[in-house]
Amino acid sequence: MKKCTKTLLTAIGVTGGLIGGLWVGTKVTSEPAIRDIKPYFRHRSPYIFAHRGGMGLAPEHTVAAFDKAGKFDVDGFEIDIRMTKDEEIVVFHDAYVDRTSNGAGRVSD
Repeated sequence: MKKCTKTLLTAIGVTGGLIGGLWVGTKVTSEPAIRDIKPYFRHRSPYIFAHRGGMGLAPEHTVAAFDKAGKFDVDGFEIDIRMTKDEEIVVFHDAYVDRTSNGAGRVSD
């Protein structure tokens, strides 16, 4: 019984080695898959994004910041979103409102 088990395990190991070797060989020799580029990123580069909606121009994540950054012909806006307790989505960077308002506590509360 021990000889049969040893032979069986050896056969399984050799088969696994062959299959693994063939798989690795095909990955090494095959051409990498060409991925489609999203249409937005087919334009010129570098891409200019207004961080936090243009926080250097006006208070971050405000319509005023978005409007001022838009006048600089930016490609997009980097924003942060959070969900409130009543499941509304708000544009807000921090988890707490303390830094940018006269309130205190979590945005999610």
